[in-house]
Amino acid sequence: LSRPVSYVVHEVRSIDGSKHDVDLYFDMTAQHVVNDERENVTWKDGILGTEAQNILGERGDQMNINWGYLYLRDASAQGNTRLRGGSSTAHREAFGYTGTLPKGEDARMP
Repeated sequence: LSRPVSYVVHEVRSIDGSKHDVDLYFDMTAQHVVNDERENVTWKDGILGTEAQNILGERGDQMNINWGYLYLRDASAQGNTRLRGGSSTAHREAFGYTGTLPKGEDARMP
């Protein structure tokens, strides 16, 4: 059996010895869970996947797995990670301009 798992680890440290407030933005798009961008996706609480979940329903070369789920979790002891579902464009713009994310999850799932 294989377990297709990737871990992303972030480490932030001060180089001047002072304490700083740090906000880090990381996103994963629905393109990671679909074979075709026309597939409907669903998300909630950091879990992203296709609506259909057609397990082993397609085969061939140049195929992406479109069943199963992508999980985003915070493994830190602080537990201060905010997970939001929604438009990656809107989230990137909001964080880039204001340093914050839009309030609540975006329920307009493609």
